[in-house]
Amino acid sequence: MCGRFVVETPRAQLARIFSANIDPSLNSPDRANWNITPTSPIHTVYATEDGSTTITQMRWGLQPSWANKPIINARCETLNSRPFFQKTLRCIVPANGFYEFKRSSPSSKPEPFYFTNPDGSILAFAGVFQVEPGNTGGSAIIITCAANSDMISVHDRMPVLLAQDSWESWLNPLISTSEAQPMLVVPPDGSLKSFPVSMAVNKSSNNYRELIDPI
Repeated sequence: MCGRFVVETPRAQLARIFSANIDPSLNSPDRANWNITPTSPIHTVYATEDGSTTITQMRWGLQPSWANKPIINARCETLNSRPFFQKTLRCIVPANGFYEFKRSSPSSKPEPFYFTNPDGSILAFAGVFQVEPGNTGGSAIIITCAANSDMISVHDRMPVLLAQDSWESWLNPLISTSEAQPMLVVPPDGSLKSFPVSMAVNKSSNNYRELIDPI
């Protein structure tokens, strides 16, 4: 799964990376966030009705009426078979990296690891979103897949990382859900580097650059 992630890159730079316009109604402060938690505002990239690509902010997590808490991840293997997700639209969630937590034993405290691109470039998480009643900005979730060898020693799931040459196709609303499904693949081994980080990240109120320093 993916339950915490990091965005340091400024919004304007993200817009350039994804060849996107910045949502003109977006007036929230543009701050780095080293400990993004569920239900927080997150940057999302999506295709508007006129076909242009836009970056905006949405809430992280969809809240269906039948769920006790927001859904923040969706499994790629069942995304198209669950009726709830058939009403969603595709998006990309940019990130500089993400955290995953390893349990050495059922009784041990979860140990945080930070995962990022070896060359420092932006990770493009595959996502879906919908506009919910009372939330005009929309709500998004991150799609996960089976872990590759970079990840498997820490967790058996990971975010789907879209290759840059698939960004445009993933966002294209003219491409059907079934046609987009082959893009949801396990990332190649070597797509990520990781290292252990401070247990301070376990506390959601902690939010500072040193959280991603290796220990």
